[in-house]
Amino acid sequence: MYQNKGLVITLLLLLTVLLFPQKQLNAQGLLYRKISVQAHHLPLENVLDRIGQKCGFSFSYNSSIVPRDSLINLSVSNQTIKDILDMLFAGRFEYKEAAGFIILRYAPLRLSLITDKVESNRGVYRISGFVIDDRTGEKIAKASVYEKKLLRSALTEADGSFEMKINTRNHSIALTVSKELYRDTTVLILSSVDVNSDGSTRDDPDHTSGEGASVAERTAIGRLLVSYKQKIQELNVPGFIAESPVQASITPGLSSHGMLSGQVINKFSINIFGGYTAGVEGVEAGGLFNINKKYAKGVQAAGIFNLVGMSVVGVQAAGIYNGVLDSVKGVQAGGIANFVIKDFAGVQAGGMVNFVRGEFSGVQAGGLLNFDLGTVKGIQAAGLMNISGNHTAGLQVAGLMNATGRSMSGMQVSGTLNIAGGDMRGAQIGVVNFARHQKGFQFGILNVADTSSGASVGLINIVRKNGLHSVSVSSNEMFTWNLLIKTGTPKFYTIIHGARNMGGWGFGKQYQLSNRLFLSPELVGLYLYQGSWDYTNTITRFNMNLTCKVHKLLSVFAGPSVNVLYSDQDKKVDGYSLITERIKMSRSSKNDKLYHWIGWSAGISVTPFTK
Repeated sequence: MYQNKGLVITLLLLLTVLLFPQKQLNAQGLLYRKISVQAHHLPLENVLDRIGQKCGFSFSYNSSIVPRDSLINLSVSNQTIKDILDMLFAGRFEYKEAAGFIILRYAPLRLSLITDKVESNRGVYRISGFVIDDRTGEKIAKASVYEKKLLRSALTEADGSFEMKINTRNHSIALTVSKELYRDTTVLILSSVDVNSDGSTRDDPDHTSGEGASVAERTAIGRLLVSYKQKIQELNVPGFIAESPVQASITPGLSSHGMLSGQVINKFSINIFGGYTAGVEGVEAGGLFNINKKYAKGVQAAGIFNLVGMSVVGVQAAGIYNGVLDSVKGVQAGGIANFVIKDFAGVQAGGMVNFVRGEFSGVQAGGLLNFDLGTVKGIQAAGLMNISGNHTAGLQVAGLMNATGRSMSGMQVSGTLNIAGGDMRGAQIGVVNFARHQKGFQFGILNVADTSSGASVGLINIVRKNGLHSVSVSSNEMFTWNLLIKTGTPKFYTIIHGARNMGGWGFGKQYQLSNRLFLSPELVGLYLYQGSWDYTNTITRFNMNLTCKVHKLLSVFAGPSVNVLYSDQDKKVDGYSLITERIKMSRSSKNDKLYHWIGWSAGISVTPFTK
């Protein structure tokens, strides 16, 4: 009785497969929705966009294979999307559904999987057979034969043969055969009964990708470490991604998932030397390295390097190098370098170098260099150099140089050089500061800008277009000859003041009274040498000069000054006179070392760089 019951169940399963083929099982999918399309002399790419817009999905395809620019004339009514695609591509493509996508895979050829032996003993299946080309009958080598749910796979030999061992308690096994340029074919094995099902299978919509080798596999490291058989699997079954709670491997290919390790996303993955998986959603640890084809979510740690083909969300740590070929949200720590192709949000710490091609937001710390081609929002700190290719909004601190390709709003602090290639709205503090359009504050020995509406404080301030740059010779009550160099803008300029035995620095502002008259209040700090450095003689001088421009390049000025002297020198040195004896001044009643007096100055200014 039980034998008859088992036979009935087997026959019912067989009838289900025969009477309800794959097309009907997928009839509720995107491919079997009926639509109407009218296109007259439109590029194929536009026609595909119209179809996708009608049903709320997008097409994914290799643009180098699909003739996007070919002109299409199409008029169909109430036809399935699959039938329309067959018209457009003449049956040379295979279609697979994913979440919000239909993937077009070039597959003009067909193949068959034929089993010649199926043995089952206490849940252990031993299956062998071969794969052939439907049209020519030729045996197909390097085809992938795999069981999707059980994650068992094999590659066919040179004569097209394969052999597999599968442990399962199921009464049926679905073997799929895939090969580049061929349509997928699935064989359903019911105990000792084989059933061939022509046509494509539909992969798990949540884990389907485009065709071709993964980005991670195409890197130099991927080409070196991913095994040849895994690369063949990647070409044959690019759209198959499965999930597993645990994975363990010694090296890529020597894995608990076998040659399908690159098609499996794991919750926990341990790689003794290194491993190659589709991704991790939990924890992954590699003695030497981890390579993920898709993404890493959680914690990923390796002794030497981590390489992820898509995104990372969580923590990624490696002894030498972390590479992510998409974006990162979280923490990335590399003993030497971190490399991210797209955007980064979080904390990135590299012993030597951090590189982000897209937008960076967070904290970036590099022992030598931080290099971002996009916008930086946050903090960059490097032992030598910070470079932002676009806009910087935040803080850059470097031992040698900070550079922003375009605008900067925030602060740059460096031991030597700060550069802002566009607008600088913030502050630059360094030995040399450069900004294209200075709209903030610069502090350094040399400050340079094309235009300036802010303040530059330094020994020399050069503003190329709207700047003030003058050399003056003057006389005052202290010395007959004085040399003054003024650089900056009329709104704010700095002064280098030199005379015999006296020198100092100050700043001023120019008020325009008319086309030729200007009033210039100035504050200067001076040190006076009177024969010995053992004494302190400092003068604070406030000038109020009236300047008259007599020529574009020549001006004359004169005005009063208020002076305060601090001097603790009460002994005269041979060859030097005391200023307190040469000038009539008043001593402070509260401090006998403080003096004050009213002075004057007059001179001529030459402005050779006036624009």
